[in-house]
Amino acid sequence: MRRTFLLAGISAPALLLASNLAWADGYETRSVDSAPFSWSGTYIGLHMGGAWGEAHVSDPFGRSIFGDDIRTPGPLGGGQLGANFQFGSAVAGIEVDLSAADLDGTNTCFAFSGLYVSANCRSHTTALSTLTGRLGVAVGPQGRTLLYGKAGLAWKHNSVDATAGGGLAAPGFLPGGGAATSASGSRFGWTVGGGVEYALSGYWSVKAEYDFLSFDGDHFTSPNSAVQFALPNVFLVVPGLGASTSQDIHEFKVGLNYRFGGAPAPLDDAWGYGSIKERPARALAGTEIEVGARYVAGWGRFQKDLGIQGLPVSNVASRLTYDNMRTDGGEVFARIDTSFNLMVKGFIGAGTGGGKMNDEDWFFVFGPNFVPYSNTVSNVDNRIQY
Repeated sequence: MRRTFLLAGISAPALLLASNLAWADGYETRSVDSAPFSWSGTYIGLHMGGAWGEAHVSDPFGRSIFGDDIRTPGPLGGGQLGANFQFGSAVAGIEVDLSAADLDGTNTCFAFSGLYVSANCRSHTTALSTLTGRLGVAVGPQGRTLLYGKAGLAWKHNSVDATAGGGLAAPGFLPGGGAATSASGSRFGWTVGGGVEYALSGYWSVKAEYDFLSFDGDHFTSPNSAVQFALPNVFLVVPGLGASTSQDIHEFKVGLNYRFGGAPAPLDDAWGYGSIKERPARALAGTEIEVGARYVAGWGRFQKDLGIQGLPVSNVASRLTYDNMRTDGGEVFARIDTSFNLMVKGFIGAGTGGGKMNDEDWFFVFGPNFVPYSNTVSNVDNRIQY
């Protein structure tokens, strides 16, 4: 069972209406005369995040009526090593990173005809790496914020498995067997991305980054299968043919870097107040009202597989796939804070959406006949209110 969800929200600027607000005066702005921060030097760090991949299976039998695209979401984490060279506000550098990953997914493949017993394909990426050049610009106070883009080479370790559906992988069912195939190995590709990095001190910095990776050429063989011939219950064996997958991966990462040879003194002084206790703030008095609205877009996919007792889980007999389940929603919210330490808040929301449900079955008995493959498609509607 696999679930994939993606949510994105846009919140309108809140309207703040305040009465009897007593802001404390006496805030002090300290002027610090310190040298601009330098990004030059070498660094090492760690990162973690998630990735969204999609592998496309090339079908040697022709255009597929369903499937051949395998979504592979999952987590990743690892480390990076790099060096920067700064010229004025421009920063150039080189970086290598390596991530352990678990990008895994399955989908129907080779379903070019309802007369053919198609297969269940799986793509599993376990490691990712990039070697990139970086080019950016240092902005903000003392140039402590680095906006950068990057491009270069990408590498992955990936495995692909394909298993004929409906029990054809059972030992001895097909002459010569071979109803399940697999291949694994390393592939090179290319990457492009960008991010933002902020210097916490002369030694430490944090970053957020997006990378797009593209790969071709995971070659494997489709499993031996069967096709209905002329009359019901008459099947011919179809030997496996060469196939391949191409894969695109979207990475979202946050990281922490340690810079060798940093100079902490100027940055430590630039923080201004050394402690929040130095700020002569008084309690906020009066009543504050906050109202606003937000829009939320969601996309989801749900897949439920039914296997065959005694056979590996990759041998699927039936599958329900709720695909492209999109939801659009809106929400209005409000909050009132009083001077009596009481707060009241509330919200109301509604939305609508829909998608498709594919009900697939492999090599099953319908009346007196065997049916190689069927796919019943239904519309799915949904409403949300809260």
